Amino acid sequence: MAYTGPRQEKDAGEWVMFRDDFLKRTAGEQIVTIRNGVQITNLVGFANSVQAPRESVYHLVGVSTSTVKRKLVKGELLDAVATERLVRLGAIEKQAEDAFGNRDLAHHWLRTTNPGLGGVEPLSILDTEVGCREVSRVLNAIAYGGVA
Repeated sequence: MAYTGPRQEKDAGEWVMFRDDFLKRTAGEQIVTIRNGVQITNLVGFANSVQAPRESVYHLVGVSTSTVKRKLVKGELLDAVATERLVRLGAIEKQAEDAFGNRDLAHHWLRTTNPGLGGVEPLSILDTEVGCREVSRVLNAIAYGGVA
């Protein structure tokens, strides 16, 4: 189920601003950010941005729904492991947007089964580094006219 509405759009917009800023930083700055953790609202913002069910996104970063709810209430940060997974998702999301030249098309592609990925949705395999590499490989093929 996708979440739409003013609050969800605001969360998605804030996520995209964070993501784009993060991706422009030096590797050293990115490492510091990951180690410090990021606001839990970025996780919700990513889910809203790609219009994916929140619970499936929480699974991708290895955080339970109850943990997300608790952290949202308390205003706590994601830990370093979940933060690293989230920014990895953000990098793939940005790569898809660049490959398609359109956010909506990119997000639709991330949620649609893909024969080049064994008939699964790209988003569904982003919980592993190997899955991220495969999705990135297919996106590179799309962007540069290769065979996926």
